[in-house]
Amino acid sequence: MKREEIEETLAKTLGKTELVERRERLESIAKLNPADFGSKNARQCICEVQGQHPYRNLAEKWLWNYNLI
Repeated sequence: MKREEIEETLAKTLGKTELVERRERLESIAKLNPADFGSKNARQCICEVQGQHPYRNLAEKWLWNYNLI
């Protein structure tokens, strides 16, 4: 390893407890899951996925494919 790589590794890990490292690892795993839905994820609702059935209890004008129905 080069000197810069060693310094970077030390700067990232020095002073972190095992709990902090584990939490960061779990947060990175949680961000990578493309199957999640919700306000903090890439897709708000399952009805945004092509081929899925939209909610039937919503008004039709609120559906993303309102003009296609």
